[in-house]
Amino acid sequence: MSKFVEDNIRYILVRKISDDIEQVATIDDYNGNIYWTENVDSASRFESLEKAKKLMELQKQLSVLLDKEFKFEILEEQKTVIEAK
Repeated sequence: MSKFVEDNIRYILVRKISDDIEQVATIDDYNGNIYWTENVDSASRFESLEKAKKLMELQKQLSVLLDKEFKFEILEEQKTVIEAK
């Protein structure tokens, strides 16, 4: 019989460069720099939707400042951990 351990929800910030290209935000914990990659395994995951939304708003403002027409969205990642016996 298995036993439920936990249910995790994390949020990932996505930047759409074009219809074909999407990148996820990766934050360097050492210096706070933000990098963009197409590798979703490297994405920074936020525990709260509010933090993900705050970063998205900052990135939108930078996009306007730099005259870039990026679109941003937040993905929800849900993982359920079950202990098998």
